Amino acid sequence: MNPKDLIALFFTPTPIENVVGKALAPIITQDTVPWYKKKHLLVLNFFLIAPLLSSAVSGFDGSLMNGLQSLDTWKDRYDDPEGAMLGFVNAAMSFGCWMGAIMASYCADRFGRRPCIFAGIPGVIVSTVIQVTAKHLPQLCTARWLVGIASMFATVPSSLIITELAYPSHRGKLTALYNTFYYFGAILASWACYGVSKRIDD
Repeated sequence: MNPKDLIALFFTPTPIENVVGKALAPIITQDTVPWYKKKHLLVLNFFLIAPLLSSAVSGFDGSLMNGLQSLDTWKDRYDDPEGAMLGFVNAAMSFGCWMGAIMASYCADRFGRRPCIFAGIPGVIVSTVIQVTAKHLPQLCTARWLVGIASMFATVPSSLIITELAYPSHRGKLTALYNTFYYFGAILASWACYGVSKRIDD
């Protein structure tokens, strides 16, 4: 494939019938009013921000631990863990995510997407409070394990509910944004750690 064909492949608009199907394509192409001027689409996209932000939870915590380990105050608080213990602190959340993903998948299909998300968000908040107040490594690791489980109850059904509820012509963009929000959370955590380190140094 020559460069011109490759460029054309990426920048040629996808036919609308390939996005929404042949049944909806004539209706959408006749609609010339932008979506942001329609109240029902504004409300729908506003409420879809919540499941989008659930992806930021994983990014925030994943980046947060890397940032915290660079702070001397964190090392002093937990006796400067090294080697296997430091790896265990980091892996505790991933282990919780593994367990939570199995349970959340069943709950999302059995009880619905929204109840699963509404159960996960308070769980993340409570386990985060336990993590913030942790004075010893066992409490910190347990809290991170709980954060992992609770975060899966919020994130696993979120991608499903976005795909199911998004307006057909917006579905591709919103589902693509879901994974992008992971890095939104990671960037927030990185800058938070940087701000704390500068504050402590000053």
